[in-house]
Amino acid sequence: MEKSMSSIALMAILSLPCGAFLGMIYDVIRFSRILVGVTVENPFKKHRRFALLRYLYVVLGDLLFFAIASVVMCVFFFLTGDGRMRSYGIFGALLGFFVYYHTLGRLFIAISSRLVAFCRHILMLPVKLLKKIFNKFWRLPIVTAAFTRYNEYINNRKKIVARKKRQKRMKKGQNCKNGGGT
Repeated sequence: MEKSMSSIALMAILSLPCGAFLGMIYDVIRFSRILVGVTVENPFKKHRRFALLRYLYVVLGDLLFFAIASVVMCVFFFLTGDGRMRSYGIFGALLGFFVYYHTLGRLFIAISSRLVAFCRHILMLPVKLLKKIFNKFWRLPIVTAAFTRYNEYINNRKKIVARKKRQKRMKKGQNCKNGGGT
């Protein structure tokens, strides 16, 4: 059955907001990355802490997006085109996605990343305050004197242990480490 021109135009027009909706879904997934603090890094570079887990988080998020996008597009084509995929519907959805992504999507991510950074800063204020108090406590004279005595005790114990090892070697008839013998 031949589609009328109005239904083709309607599908093409409706595919733009469908693509923008997919862009919103992708922004929700990107927002979850910002909340967790995941950035896209090369997981195969050395000395990257938890880089592979971050990479896995990004991959799983992208797979989730593609699963949701495929369901949304299937429902869209079922409702607008009797289940038939039309190229203008796909191109319209891609156009809607990219227009949203490069306009409102960038604005949303910029605002949300600054908001998350501000919230982290506010939440870290009590931690910083406790750290200052803790550092001042460790600088009290009684605490520093206790640590000084403890360090002297440890150094004396090390000297005693080294002296006993040296005496044990001497009893066995071995030469001293400095080359002299007895």
